[in-house]
Amino acid sequence: MSANEHDKRATKWKAIFAHRRGKLSKTAATRVEAHIASSSEAQRVVATDALYESMAESVRSEATREPRWDQIELGIARAAKEAAADAATPQHEGDASEARRTATRPRFGYWAVGVAAAVALAWFGSRALPGAPAEPNVARGPERPPALVFASILATVDAVTRSVRARTDESPAVDVRPGSRLASGTTLETAHHASVHVGLYGTTGIVLDGDATLRLAPRETAPPMARHRIVLALDAGMVTSRVDPLDGEGARFDVLAGAHMFRVVGTHFAVAHRGNDVALRVDDGRVEVWKDGVRLALVEAPGTWGKVALFGADADLAHPYLPPTANDDGPTVTVPAVAGMTGVDINGMRIGVGGAELRVRVAPGPVEVIGWAGPRKLFESRVEALEGEVRIEAPSESRDDGGGVLTPDEIQRVVAPGAVGLRRCRDLASRQAGDEVVGQFRLAVHVGTAGIVERAALTGAEDAPSAFRSCVLREVRAWRFPRPRGGSVDFELPLTFVTPSKGTAKTADNP
Repeated sequence: MSANEHDKRATKWKAIFAHRRGKLSKTAATRVEAHIASSSEAQRVVATDALYESMAESVRSEATREPRWDQIELGIARAAKEAAADAATPQHEGDASEARRTATRPRFGYWAVGVAAAVALAWFGSRALPGAPAEPNVARGPERPPALVFASILATVDAVTRSVRARTDESPAVDVRPGSRLASGTTLETAHHASVHVGLYGTTGIVLDGDATLRLAPRETAPPMARHRIVLALDAGMVTSRVDPLDGEGARFDVLAGAHMFRVVGTHFAVAHRGNDVALRVDDGRVEVWKDGVRLALVEAPGTWGKVALFGADADLAHPYLPPTANDDGPTVTVPAVAGMTGVDINGMRIGVGGAELRVRVAPGPVEVIGWAGPRKLFESRVEALEGEVRIEAPSESRDDGGGVLTPDEIQRVVAPGAVGLRRCRDLASRQAGDEVVGQFRLAVHVGTAGIVERAALTGAEDAPSAFRSCVLREVRAWRFPRPRGGSVDFELPLTFVTPSKGTAKTADNP
């Protein structure tokens, strides 16, 4: 980096710091806000400065204590390694060549090491060095418990449909796009029928549906019942999360919805919040429900809690789209709105779109895009995305009208062992509801040309618990059939559940 580039970058940082402390004129503040909105590097500076402030605030409230010099030496050695690695990588404005995020925390780059070093000097410089004489006759009170410090989030927008805006206390609302960085304290707002996929760290992410408002790592005083270091405050709407894998406490967080706190102890779940109503749905793992410091429930998959009607009938939980090894400022793919299109596969990862245009960031290289209308393929396109925006202009339509063949024996060899999982769904739902799930249902299954169940529907189960319906559909979608000959296959199965004393799950092939 030349001296001129270094001075230019330093000037921008000074302006950002001055703006965050309210020292700029209105005109200058407007210019700085526009720069922050358009520059991923500027957003990282804001996030790091916010982290410094939270650390400094926690230090001011702590009782004086002897530093842990062994930990300091380890921290210095680790910072030196990271600084050396970052120094070997060219850096320039808008180039985020560091790793996207680690499994438990974001990476901020070499300049963040300098800020962290300043924090360490400010902290430990105010404390006595080893061997320094202690002040005589000073009575030490009991050591205060450590204050909860929210971890700094530097989340990344991975995919967007329709209008999604982000704002902070210091900056007005701006439209987000794939690759936008969201620092601690950011509030996300989604328009009607819009959605946004956000990566938090590693393979953990969230999906925010339409008409929703969510704050990332609120900087105000933590609720007493908050346990994890990251809190997502859901003011309205529905948020779905996937924590995969569970990597200790660092990869978990809490979802705050009104007076209720949902402690994440599981992997795939959703929280909905409308007015005074809240609801929880857990498809994998388990989630604790807390209110006023009291644990109300431990919900295990498949399970629900609260006003479950907020989720709708038989709605599948979304999976956050987390592109592998995608650069923050790397290429994006735009898929135009197509009438009737319900989802788009990006290199095999499904994103719900509801007929809207999709903008999604990808790893540089070949990208396979498939549009779906339910189980029917609308189009398929392959593009090379290396930089900038790649737009799918006129995708060729490729319809699959069925006509494939699977023999009854081939279907039976999959359905018969699969009935065990269906009975397990009935038993779990019955225990949770306190009443037996009984009745006759029909199961419609669509098997694609690869032998994968691409769609399943359960009819006649409108009065059954939603946990039962979602569990049955999840089990059926896990079935794997031989590849059909000549196209996809649709078939239906009658499904009967009676009380355990009289029988078990029955199908037409399993009387």
